[in-house]
Amino acid sequence: MITNRDADPPLEDIRGIIRDLIPSRPLEVDRCRHWTAHHLVAIRQQGVAPWLYHRLCLQPHATLPQELLQALRYDYMASALAAASREAPLNQMLEAFEDQRLELILLKGAYLGLVIYGDPALRPMSDVDILVREKDYDRAQEVLLAAGYVLAARDSAADIEDLNRAAVYSLRGNVTLLADLHRGLWSMDYYRIPEHIIWNNIVQGRFNSRRVHFLSPEMNFLHLAIHNLNHIGLLRDWLDLALLIKQTDLDWDRLVSLARSSGVMRPLYFVCADLGTGFQVVPKHVMQSLALYAPHWLEDRVIRHRLSYLWRLFARLRRLPGWRTRVGYLRLKLSSLGSQNSGSSRILGWFSGLSARFGFFLHLWRGGR
Repeated sequence: MITNRDADPPLEDIRGIIRDLIPSRPLEVDRCRHWTAHHLVAIRQQGVAPWLYHRLCLQPHATLPQELLQALRYDYMASALAAASREAPLNQMLEAFEDQRLELILLKGAYLGLVIYGDPALRPMSDVDILVREKDYDRAQEVLLAAGYVLAARDSAADIEDLNRAAVYSLRGNVTLLADLHRGLWSMDYYRIPEHIIWNNIVQGRFNSRRVHFLSPEMNFLHLAIHNLNHIGLLRDWLDLALLIKQTDLDWDRLVSLARSSGVMRPLYFVCADLGTGFQVVPKHVMQSLALYAPHWLEDRVIRHRLSYLWRLFARLRRLPGWRTRVGYLRLKLSSLGSQNSGSSRILGWFSGLSARFGFFLHLWRGGR
């Protein structure tokens, strides 16, 4: 979170520069003269190198050291090459869906690079996120397989819970394109935006000569906001939101109304508070509207409690149908956590054994009825 950051001089310098460059304010002379290799490391870690290079080139009096400028130029060129190499396979994927009359929505990086940044090279991304309707999910998988994609990864809990299935498909060739196939927008095992609200808030766009669907600016903001709260929250992710506000005619009243009907008022409140502190881009009346929301007792724990992982696990268990599914999911989570943390394997093994016994007795009890 922006407001919960450690004191890091390079990171503070970079955040300050971004805050000034978003509205294209003139930078003072020699603003970046003192930047060092530590700044370059932080810029790359935060995923803002291409955008920062592009904006600093428009303000040469900021006097970035030449070796840093050359390194950022290299990052921009590498990102431009990656964006160009994605263009043909992405176009082929869109053609395959179009031929099958199957609608999809381009999410996150694909939308941001085209619409918000105005140049896909300025917004690096590792995969292409696409969203299809619930009823079209299986057909979408068939379309990807027929187009030459292979299944690269699947949500490890998909077979047990069947709530938020997601799968990553890989197209291998001269260029590898990863397609992350979604059938819903959800976050933190607690928030899930209703499908009808999503598809009632789409806009038409274009990728090359093809018509595509994007989420509306307000729905995109909601999606990116709840995504940020559940992930690392790099400066790039906060820059996405700040630029979305600046580059689109965001309807704040509609945004708050959508958040209320989608059940994501609380995460939007925390995101806007962080944006307001870090970049001063959120109007006060919006924060006042969001502050009036009375959260469910579990919401703040899911979002920001120090044991948020456990609270999210509890939230997911509440949503699963039946005790058999819940016990199976709990065993899966405990076993995966045990593989990541060998120091707690004995305790987790005990819990796993206990859940297995509970599942066995549950099976006997249900079998005898």
